[in-house]
Amino acid sequence: MYELENVEDIYWKPLEAHLEGLSERGVVERFDAVGSFRRREATVGDLDVIVKQTEGTEENELRRGLTEWDQCDSLLTPDDSNLWKMSAEPEGIFVDFCLTEEPQSYGSFLHYLTGDIHHYSLLREYADSRGYIVNKYGVFEKDGFDEEGFPVKGEKVGGENEEDIYGIFGLPVPEPSERDAEWIDKHF
Repeated sequence: MYELENVEDIYWKPLEAHLEGLSERGVVERFDAVGSFRRREATVGDLDVIVKQTEGTEENELRRGLTEWDQCDSLLTPDDSNLWKMSAEPEGIFVDFCLTEEPQSYGSFLHYLTGDIHHYSLLREYADSRGYIVNKYGVFEKDGFDEEGFPVKGEKVGGENEEDIYGIFGLPVPEPSERDAEWIDKHF
């Protein structure tokens, strides 16, 4: 585990500057830190980053751009995966890059990857009780059930930003640091 302040100073700030440079070069359209780092927990196990590469950019350009970061020790990019894992110097922290290709789902992906898992699960249950499906791709109206009893996704009604997810239910958007079961209990 790594102290939040160390991760911010040693890893996030330099990586953020590097990703901004990739954005200026037209390789990255958008990026955000997620997970326990975004929730501002005192310690984090790794640094999770959501990345939306610029449309029309080849995956190799993004891969090359990430490995140009001077703290990159190695980058593992498995085929058919939207999760790339980097080992970063000086302490070998892992940076997980979660790639998204759907700009209309960026907010849902950001929400999903920020967590916390209890908050996310309870929000999904609440949505289900209101006739909606919430997942990392968006908020959908529930359109019945399939033969196995699983809900069928209907029309997509939100997910481009986090405000969509909470706004559909008339809820305020909590700060990432507030996203826990206690917030859900207070607002439902």
